[in-house]
Amino acid sequence: MPSHLAVIRDALESHDAPRMRETAHKLAGMVAAFSTVAGGMASDLEDYSARNELEAAEPLVQKIESVAQELMQLVTNDLTIESLRHEAGIAEH
Repeated sequence: MPSHLAVIRDALESHDAPRMRETAHKLAGMVAAFSTVAGGMASDLEDYSARNELEAAEPLVQKIESVAQELMQLVTNDLTIESLRHEAGIAEH
């Protein structure tokens, strides 16, 4: 996720709508499994890019970066193989 966010930020700064659209699409697919909110925001960013509305996308990029940081922290702190097994009801061997 951090590399996709870096590409999105770079695409925004260089006004490269096609690259932003492609990367936002990849990001949406990646984060949607963990957060529908983050996935929806990345999808919205893809839509802005498709319409070449990059100036309007700036606040959304900032929100995505913030939500992504929170999501990364949650995933790295709370997501373990043991917790996934517990959630799935799988006993450890």
